Amino acid sequence: MREYLKPIGIGVLIVIVFGGGFLGLQVRKANGLLNAPVTLDGPIATAPIPTDPESLARGEHLARVVGVCGECHGDDMGGKLDFDDLMMGRMAPPNLTRGGLGATLTDEDWFRAIRHGVTSQGRAILIMPSAAYNRAFTLEEVAAMVGWLKSLPPVERDLGEPTMRLGIIFSLIYLGGGLEKDVGFVNIDHSAAPPAAVEEGPTVAYGNKLAAPCRSCHGQDLAGLPPSGPPGTPPARNLTPHETGLKEWTRDEFAVALRESKGRDGRELNLFMPRAYKGLTDVEIDAMWAYLGTTTPTPWNNGE
Repeated sequence: MREYLKPIGIGVLIVIVFGGGFLGLQVRKANGLLNAPVTLDGPIATAPIPTDPESLARGEHLARVVGVCGECHGDDMGGKLDFDDLMMGRMAPPNLTRGGLGATLTDEDWFRAIRHGVTSQGRAILIMPSAAYNRAFTLEEVAAMVGWLKSLPPVERDLGEPTMRLGIIFSLIYLGGGLEKDVGFVNIDHSAAPPAAVEEGPTVAYGNKLAAPCRSCHGQDLAGLPPSGPPGTPPARNLTPHETGLKEWTRDEFAVALRESKGRDGRELNLFMPRAYKGLTDVEIDAMWAYLGTTTPTPWNNGE
């Protein structure tokens, strides 16, 4: 019996060694691509950073509620460690206050990151909806957000380095193109002019603006997207007025989904749905509902 088990054991060992080597190469390749320098042509458009209370209050609402910055950076914007292991990798969105990264950023650095998805070191940022911010927020709105972030008390929290490292699972997903939508830099027309201001109100135009961040998860046509994360990640739902989407929904049910993270059946929505939307105003919800009702009814793109 031993003479049969020995070659089997050797074969298994060879598979483990070569398999591990292959995965190691994929992880190295993925992280090399992720950390490769990127280039932005031309100057970074900015606007004066306000300090008046009204502008800072507006900046807080845009950052916390519309831009959902706290979902990744924490309620105090001091950063947090989401995970750090071999399979997933490491994700530690940085401390944006003056107690961390925020103390080192120039005004241009803030605009480069928020509107173009590029760090002050010239690397693309993964898992940040910069493409949505680029299309939705005016320069003055970004300035208000930066002003509010700069006004926050410093949080002394050292999360270590690196901010992002791809593990085995995310490396394979990244190399397969599954995370392309999460790299804002490659989804932005960097030469486009900043968006014009849209008057606040329960209008389709204002709803279109507010729905821009939704496209980061639900797709450019808002018809949903197949799972693009680790095993167990659900597909993003269809937000168009299709029978597989919001056709049978009411405005009040939509409001509950946003503010309470509950579906029509009362079940709690997945944690990928931002809990910060509980702060949306009635006008903002009315505007989003009005806009979504004008989108093209499209079958749910859930990957099936």
